[in-house]
Amino acid sequence: MPLRAAEIGQAMGCHTAQLWSVIKVRARPRPSVPTYEEIPMKTLTCRQLGGPCDLALSGETADDIIKAQDRHLGEAVRDGDVVHRPAHEEMKGRWRHPIRAMGWYRDTKKAFADLPAA
Repeated sequence: MPLRAAEIGQAMGCHTAQLWSVIKVRARPRPSVPTYEEIPMKTLTCRQLGGPCDLALSGETADDIIKAQDRHLGEAVRDGDVVHRPAHEEMKGRWRHPIRAMGWYRDTKKAFADLPAA
């Protein structure tokens, strides 16, 4: 015979019936999260994004790759690489003037979309 709400509170010790229902709800299994191998990644190079080198930058989305490029350019310039400085300045200009940079952004998104999944 199932327990009534008052009996559940007594049967569970310090947990009230309301708290017990919350505990039961949160204890349900969660849907599986895809593993790293299941997430489709695409790759563009620094040069394909307007930089001077062929470093491969991978990501799930074009935005992931753009952010990786920004980090790469920033790190290269901080490490004293003068070859990456013009691309870094151009990247900073895109962040300062996002409306003007929309053409570059659209081209990059299209290049990413046209890539086959890795």
